[in-house]
Order: sequence, then C-alpha cells, then structure tokens
Amino acid sequence: MTAPAKAPADARLAARELTLAYEDRTVVHDLDLAIPDGKVTVIVGPNACGKSTTLRALGRLLKPRGGSVLLDGEALAKLPTRHIAQQIGLLPQTPVAPEAITVGDLVARGRQPHQRWWQQWSDADETAVTEAMERTDVAELAERSVDELSGGQRQRVWIAMALAQETDILLLDEPTTYLDISHQVEVLDLVRQLSAVTKEGDRGPAAARSWSSCTT
Repeated sequence: MTAPAKAPADARLAARELTLAYEDRTVVHDLDLAIPDGKVTVIVGPNACGKSTTLRALGRLLKPRGGSVLLDGEALAKLPTRHIAQQIGLLPQTPVAPEAITVGDLVARGRQPHQRWWQQWSDADETAVTEAMERTDVAELAERSVDELSGGQRQRVWIAMALAQETDILLLDEPTTYLDISHQVEVLDLVRQLSAVTKEGDRGPAAARSWSSCTT
C-alpha cells in the first residue's frame, strides 16, 4: 500500500486512511482528508454516507476502526482531552440547551476547557464571552432564555459558545438543519465572516489566529 499524501502545510487537522464503523457496519473507508487553516471546508454527500460520523471522529467523539486523525501532526487519540477541547470546537446537528438557561450562561459554558475546579471566573473568561457574543450579534440577548429564541438566533448562540471556547477549528454538523431559508443564509453568512482572514485586531478573541471551520 502506498503512503498517503502529506497534508498541506496549512492543515492543522487531517485524517489519514480513516475507517469508521458502528459494530459490523463500515461507514467510512480509507478516508484521507485535510482541513485547511483559515477556510470553510464543506463535506457533502447523500444521507447516511458518513458525514456526521466523520465530524465525530475529527472531534474525537468516535474511535476510528482504522487509520488516524491528526492535530498538528500528532495523533488525536494520544492527546489530552483538555488540549483537544482548547483547539477544536464541535457543534452537533441538534444541540440541546438546559431548560431555561440564558444566552449568557450558555455562551459562558464555552470557557470550561480553559478552567480548572479551583479557578474562579476570570477577566479573560468575561472578555472571551463578551467578544464572542458581540461577534455573533447576540449580546443584546444575553439575559433571554435560549428557549425563547428563533432558530437562527439559537444557532448564533451556539456558535458564540464555540467562539468563547477560543478554538482555532470549529466543526459544524449541518448547522442549517431545520432552519428556513432566511435563517440558513444568516448562519452561513456568519460562518463565512468568521472564517475570513483579516488583519490582526479586527476579529476579537481570535484576531491573532487563523480560524477555520468544517461543516457538513
């Protein structure tokens, strides 16, 4: 078997000969994939072809049957969970918010990978949450219950939570599912804006980093 091609130099996240399965059913076979930095990467295909399964593996929520996922050239399986959560954010297809939780409290949960049990809420945490809500235009909704929001607003809040996590890579599983066309455009335009490479200082908490996303 020939060795797979190396990932592009700007690809921090990659899969090599990745095989994914549920029990005896193989869903993805020998997949080579690279997620370029600073760009939106879209995985397309028919229903049940393994798109969501691939995202789960890229976020280390599913153990590969074969091959590997690499983050900065290191096998994802060997990296500490906290380190991965500080580098990769993953929004599932149908995230569920705790009942009656406010927008501000939900976005604040994105800071968990950066906290330890003995640490209190810091100025850095507050800044990350505030800037994430401002970048996604949900700051005015901070005191509202997530249950009261429209579909497009909720998706913006979930993305704000991921931004508060301050990761360079964001995996989105069908972020426009169940949204009407206007809200689909709203969410996709937000993702495009966040992935745009701009000069340092223009992009809030991720200004000094090149941000990328992968969506199905």
